[in-house]
Amino acid sequence: MNVRIKSWWLFVCLLLYFFVPFSGQAEDAGKTIQTIIVVSDDNYPPYIFRDFNGDIQGILVDEWKLWENKTGLKVNLIATDWGKAQEYLFKGQADVIDTIFFTEKRAMQYDFTKPYATIDVPVFFHKNLGGIVDIASLKGFTIGVKKGDACIEVFKKHGITSLQEYDSYEAIVKAAKDRQIKVFSIDKPPALYYLYKMNFEDEFRYSLNLYTGKFHRAVIKGRTDILKIVEDGFSLITKKEHDAIEKKWTGELLTRPAYLRYVLFSFLFAGLLFLMLVFLNITLRRKVRSKTSELQDLINQLKKSENQFRNLFNSITDLIYTQDMEGRFISANPALHRLFGYDMDEFIGHSAADFMEPKFQSDFASRYLEMIKNQKFHEGISCYVKKNKEKIYIEYRSSLVKPADGGDSYISGIGRDVTEKILSKKKVAQLQKQVAQAQKMESIGTLAGGIAHDFNNILFPILGYAEMLLEDIPEDSPFKDSLKGIYTSALRAKGLVKQILTFSRQDTNELKLMKMQPIIKEALKLIRSTIPTTIEIIQDINPDCGVIKADPTQIHQIVMNLATNAYHAMEETGGELKVSLKEVEFKTLDLIHPNMQPGVYVCLVVADTGVGMDKNLTDKIFDPFFTTKAIGKGTGMGLSVVHGIVNAMEGAIQVYSEPEKGTEFHVYLPVEKTLSEKQVTHSKAQIQGGIEQILLVDDEEAILTMEKRMLEHLG
Repeated sequence: MNVRIKSWWLFVCLLLYFFVPFSGQAEDAGKTIQTIIVVSDDNYPPYIFRDFNGDIQGILVDEWKLWENKTGLKVNLIATDWGKAQEYLFKGQADVIDTIFFTEKRAMQYDFTKPYATIDVPVFFHKNLGGIVDIASLKGFTIGVKKGDACIEVFKKHGITSLQEYDSYEAIVKAAKDRQIKVFSIDKPPALYYLYKMNFEDEFRYSLNLYTGKFHRAVIKGRTDILKIVEDGFSLITKKEHDAIEKKWTGELLTRPAYLRYVLFSFLFAGLLFLMLVFLNITLRRKVRSKTSELQDLINQLKKSENQFRNLFNSITDLIYTQDMEGRFISANPALHRLFGYDMDEFIGHSAADFMEPKFQSDFASRYLEMIKNQKFHEGISCYVKKNKEKIYIEYRSSLVKPADGGDSYISGIGRDVTEKILSKKKVAQLQKQVAQAQKMESIGTLAGGIAHDFNNILFPILGYAEMLLEDIPEDSPFKDSLKGIYTSALRAKGLVKQILTFSRQDTNELKLMKMQPIIKEALKLIRSTIPTTIEIIQDINPDCGVIKADPTQIHQIVMNLATNAYHAMEETGGELKVSLKEVEFKTLDLIHPNMQPGVYVCLVVADTGVGMDKNLTDKIFDPFFTTKAIGKGTGMGLSVVHGIVNAMEGAIQVYSEPEKGTEFHVYLPVEKTLSEKQVTHSKAQIQGGIEQILLVDDEEAILTMEKRMLEHLG
């Protein structure tokens, strides 16, 4: 009897505890609050999400409707972007926020209910990526996250700031499908929902659980009255009602849990197993304790070794990488992707050929991959292109690796940036070639200069005697024309000697400050009148180019010689003769000739669209008397003279030519910094005779005799 009375009072107390207080509180609250505005994420299946018509649905929608029925208070449930949901609550436009995780930072802003669901938040990554084992291994990747999500605080706490924020979970998974991101972190339920919905589940994996959060409902800090109404209302929902709603949206297993089939069998053997476990527990406890200690020591050693290896891998300046058998990068140390200028997720998954110039990409599979497959290794130097389009040279050695466990073979290699070494070798080779050419031209010039001086000594008396005879002989003399022929031929020989002396830099010319533009235009007018109309002359003369110190005659000679050569190259086919003048600046590392000094230069470019030349010809064109023209069309001294003039002015000349693609000559002459010089006045007074004595000195007797007679002839 006493037991029945106690049971009855216990039942009554339970009724009073579960019903009377809460319903009373709800009634009291209802007197002051008639409607509660609740905001939540609208992109969190199966808890709350939108159907194809845009209406919200899910577990929380049904639970709040049931809460509304239990409390008698009206609920206005607003589902929107997570960032806007928090903004509504801060601005006082909502009373309660749902589907929120507890964090220390949020605890300063909100008061939370008890948790009602546990949610895992993994890190998802593309199936081709490997090595993501902890949060530190995420550094270097761009990670997709949802705006306002709690995982952002976790990442930033660990120093990871390369985050790409999206408005919804669906937008993150869609970006992953579109290959905009390869790593993202979102709550597991919506992640699996959208991965399966987009038929993309096989492309991504997860192995790292960033953290485990719990769903709460929360109000602005201090609104404990609303918080109590919410908690009291949900306490009125029975477990059966809650399970029915959850079953509606998550379904149930097709078969009963397997453990139910073995419950009876387990009970039958429980006693025996208990005795066995007690015995095993006593005998094995010591062994387990000892083994656990050993394993823990081993784990600590492995962690230490792994950290040491990772630190070495990340800090080493050499380039370390692994590739699949198609040449795509599987992993790379930071030095490699920093050298190329790409982020890790931009680099991994791409073939090495993707970073080469197009003309080298075809050789990658045929040379690199085939050599590794056949010879098990390959080494060499290759040219690559960085993200900023800069060329780099990498010396590498790659080897084929076949795992002992029978896994897929892959390529492992190490490399080093040798760009500076390669460029230095090319620069040295170029300078050596230029020095050799300069020495050759100097030797030829010395020889030619000596011959020209001797030849000049022979011509001098001929010209002198011819001039005196032409002055003395009557106009009707039958020898007049013959003497003119001798004098004209001697003048031509004198011009040839002058060209030879100019080439050998032994000719003396008056240098003065001048601008090249008028002389170039004057020379082109002369050229225009002498070449056929099938050749078009195109000028691009910059009027702002500075002054140079030169002999105007020599500048005219440079333009005429180069333009004449261009005309001969296009004589049969016609084409375009392009002449341009501009300023360029050379720094110490940019100089193209040993004689040049850093500074500003004028650049004269004479280009044609003629037959062009191969490398064998371009190596010889500045040699004296070398010509490709027919007999009678050239002496072979034109370009030699140009070369001598340019070198004497401490400039440089370069030629670019290919067969059937035309030729370009680039002449560089230094710009003078000063724009003024003293003017020299030349006297034009007539020569006056006299009785004074003149001392003549020369090593050629013929020249002395001719000079004596000429002075006597002049009085």
